[in-house]
Amino acid sequence: MAKYHFAHHYHEALQHVQDIAGGMLVTGPGVEDFANPETGDLLRKYLGGRAGIDGEVRTRAMNMVSDLTTGDFGGYHAVLAIHAEGSLEAEKLMISRAYDSRRTLAYAKKLAGIQE
Repeated sequence: MAKYHFAHHYHEALQHVQDIAGGMLVTGPGVEDFANPETGDLLRKYLGGRAGIDGEVRTRAMNMVSDLTTGDFGGYHAVLAIHAEGSLEAEKLMISRAYDSRRTLAYAKKLAGIQE
């Protein structure tokens, strides 16, 4: 059940992370831009956040998020989430085949006050 839930909602979770992070995931500056004397200080200033967090620190964090969600690693896991142990339909079949519903049904009847 956990595998199905994870695989079914993984892409939605990625969508939320990418929406929050914004376009910087794919258009942010690289290390070369921070090393450039003409652009480095400006990037650190204008891409910065609260006091003590400059633009390079934020960009490094965004680069990690990008690697996890949009890069080769993220793409690999996006496919793996669905197909690692079979399709979502195959997962549903295995859940229904392996799950013993008698115990759950007996518990529901007990909660409802239904006597057998």
